[in-house]
Amino acid sequence: MQFNHGFTFRLGDCKWYSADAYCFLFCTEGFGGASGMSRSMEGGAAGGTLPPGLTEEEAEELRVELSKVEDEIQTLKQVLSAKERHAGDIKRQLGISPLSEIKQNISKGWQDVQSSNAYKKTQEAFSQAGQMTSEALSTMGAAISQRIGTMRWGLYIYLTMS
Repeated sequence: MQFNHGFTFRLGDCKWYSADAYCFLFCTEGFGGASGMSRSMEGGAAGGTLPPGLTEEEAEELRVELSKVEDEIQTLKQVLSAKERHAGDIKRQLGISPLSEIKQNISKGWQDVQSSNAYKKTQEAFSQAGQMTSEALSTMGAAISQRIGTMRWGLYIYLTMS
C-alpha cells in the first residue's frame, strides 16, 4: 500500500500504515505477543508469589494484557513522534519559526483572556472604581479649593483691618 505523505513501520506482528491524520493497523497474529514482558513478571509477581485472590491463569492473562497495552503505548509514542516531526517539517516549509509561534500563542492567549467573563467583570469593576475615585478626588479638590479661598478671604480681611 502506498499513501501520500505517509509512513509505514512494523512493531512485533503488526504493521502500521499512516497517512495524514489516519493510522491503520494490520496485525497478522494478535497484537505484539508477550515480547514486551519483563523477566521479573514471568514467574508471577515481582516477589514470586501471587496477590491474594488471583489465580495463576488470571495472572498470566493480566501479564499478556499488560504486554499488549505496553506495546500499544510504545506504538502510539512512535506514531506521535512521527507526526510531530512531520508537523515540524510543514512549519519549516511554511516559514513558521519558533519565535513567531510563541508570539502567536501569546497573542491568542491574550485574546482568550480578554474575551473571558472574569476579565470583563474585572475590567468593569476597575472602571467603576476609577469613576468613583475620580468623583471623590474632584469633590475633595473642590472642598480644598473652597477652604483655601475662605482662608485667603479671612487673611485679606485680617490684613485690611489691622
